[in-house]
Amino acid sequence: MRAALQLELSGLSPDALLIAQSAAVAADEFAPPLAAVAAEVSERVALAALDELVARDIVRPRAERFRFRHPLVRHAAYRSAAAGWRLAAHGRIAAYLTEIGAPAAFRARHLERSARVGDRAAVATLVEAARAFATQAPRPPRTG
Repeated sequence: MRAALQLELSGLSPDALLIAQSAAVAADEFAPPLAAVAAEVSERVALAALDELVARDIVRPRAERFRFRHPLVRHAAYRSAAAGWRLAAHGRIAAYLTEIGAPAAFRARHLERSARVGDRAAVATLVEAARAFATQAPRPPRTG
């Protein structure tokens, strides 16, 4: 299965592969600007690449967002990118999400993969996200 997915990705144009990898870094469901930021390309380039990805059924449109046709396709796209590039892409996404004022919970996933040791702002964001999730977690049953 992995080999078939890699073969499918290898047939993409360079821009489409880059946007597939960038989208895989972004999220299960992603907006074109987020993939463009991760890829360091214009939104116009990202949209053209997304047209190819949709035509090849790598991703599927959902309103103004896109989603990989299957989590395994996303995983294959993610793993096809170099580890150092993925680290930097997570950092670009985290910075963009901070810039647009996205909630800590959205930024945390990217910060946990890209923050540097001693980054106090990243630690504060991760703590804020943890607190937000802690209020949603089910309470353990009382005993005795």
